[in-house]
Amino acid sequence: MMTVKLWNKDDTKRMFLHLQLFTEKSMANAITMGAFRIVNTMKELAPKDTGEMAESITTQVVQNSKNEIAVRVGPTDDIFYAKYVEYGTGIYAVNGVGRQTPWVYYNQRWGQFVYTVGNKPQPFIYKSLVKNAPKIKEYLALSLTEGYGKVTRK
Repeated sequence: MMTVKLWNKDDTKRMFLHLQLFTEKSMANAITMGAFRIVNTMKELAPKDTGEMAESITTQVVQNSKNEIAVRVGPTDDIFYAKYVEYGTGIYAVNGVGRQTPWVYYNQRWGQFVYTVGNKPQPFIYKSLVKNAPKIKEYLALSLTEGYGKVTRK
């Protein structure tokens, strides 16, 4: 035999409003915690020549609307070369989209001309996302159960 407890309409509305509020806050916290994990991993995995790129890696939480949260994680926009580090250049570029012929450029830091066919990819951004995905899923699942538990225990 199964017993079903029914609430009146007002209790049900109130429960769903509380659930929504708890869940939104919990989800925002879970997303923020996940973003910080990714930032830390990116900083660890980022190639360090001068260290400028690794130092620029940050997270920024942006609330687009009441029910939507977007998080930007990665090097700041002034580190224009991060995409070249991540995807490679020249003959080594991911998906073969790089320049296929050698070239020469002047490297100001080294004070000399450099002959190159490109640089191999060093995917620190993608690896950070993959490494942290299971933990972020766990945070999100916990945020949902936490919100539900707070509402149903009242």
